[in-house]
Amino acid sequence: MSQRSAKIRDKAVFLLTFTIFSWYNYIRKINKETILKTVFIFDLDGTLIDSEHRTPRDENGRVILEEWFRLATWSNIKKDTLLPLVRLFRFLKRKHYPLMVCTARTLSDADRRFLAENAIGCEVILSRPKGDNRPDGQLKREMLNTFFLTRWKDYNKIMFDDNQEVLEEVAKIGVNCRDAIKANNHMEVTFANG
Repeated sequence: MSQRSAKIRDKAVFLLTFTIFSWYNYIRKINKETILKTVFIFDLDGTLIDSEHRTPRDENGRVILEEWFRLATWSNIKKDTLLPLVRLFRFLKRKHYPLMVCTARTLSDADRRFLAENAIGCEVILSRPKGDNRPDGQLKREMLNTFFLTRWKDYNKIMFDDNQEVLEEVAKIGVNCRDAIKANNHMEVTFANG
């Protein structure tokens, strides 16, 4: 190969590499800007936390709220376990992405203690007010809709929840909803396989 041919080849490789690198950075920048303009919303029970051992249900599978409140003691709550989506939650928290919890729980001191001890707290936690017996889907849709009037209004919103009723209701206000059961199962298989 002549010296001239080698220079042409080197210049072509440089231009090709530069073009690929530029496109990669461009795409990465768009994705980073998009993700930084996204708020991630997580439910607690069935999404980040497995509290099924203390979740009484009626014949239709709905939580019996009065019994749920009665069983929400520290001796029961401390037996809750974490689900795989906690890894995503903690990753997003470490990277300082906009993050919030929206739960149908009425948070007690025991709940807050569990969240703190398991590093799953965040700046914004929306929870059921005491005495509020609205269905979970309506409750969360209305809480989120009110909240987004003042904060993160123009952000993309992604919510993880295990309750189909909640996913359907919250989608009505423009939230991109993800099934937490499927996400947890996928993550469990992924982590089990290394």
